Amino acid sequence: MKGKVTLNNQAENWQAKSLPKLIDHDSNVALSIENRTWAMKFSEPENIGKIHDTGALGVVIQNSGNYNVRCISVFDHFECRIGLALLKETFDSIRVNFELDYVVVVPFIPSGKEEDSDEAPENSQSQEVTHFDVV
Repeated sequence: MKGKVTLNNQAENWQAKSLPKLIDHDSNVALSIENRTWAMKFSEPENIGKIHDTGALGVVIQNSGNYNVRCISVFDHFECRIGLALLKETFDSIRVNFELDYVVVVPFIPSGKEEDSDEAPENSQSQEVTHFDVV
């Protein structure tokens, strides 16, 4: 029972009402013409199903159609919470619905502490997925 309560509390920490309030500098970045233009292009209907990995922000988003964008996953790190708040502010400013209902919170593993894995060969190449079906 205690584990379930912890999971529910963790999920609540990633909802819109729980995101940090942005400082003026971050808010200006979120509302920059470059970021709002990118967000509008990303959310256009012809890009339905397209996904975007924000890289350093630690967030993966998807165009889910009808000017809705959903967060698919986010790393469990305080800086990623700020990144998520930045994205929300940008999409809210252009009146695109930014959904956080079913976000997957991925454990954060600092670089240098990664475990060795035999699953992926050293010379393997990852493939970037840019579209998948929206159900």
